[in-house]
Amino acid sequence: ERIKQNITQQELAQRLGISYSYYNNIEKGNRSCPIEVLIGICREFGISADRILRDFIPVDTEKNIKQ
Repeated sequence: ERIKQNITQQELAQRLGISYSYYNNIEKGNRSCPIEVLIGICREFGISADRILRDFIPVDTEKNIKQ
């Protein structure tokens, strides 16, 4: 979403009130994203948390198949 809206990591970090380095590490997957930051990201882009998280939560399709 950040890239689609042509917003740099630095700009988003500033909007969220966190350092660029901290945000960069979240986006790279080197740091976990605190709920407060996740909420801020959702507010900035007007999207729900599940939209962000669905790409990062693996779905075990075998458990969802009834035998």
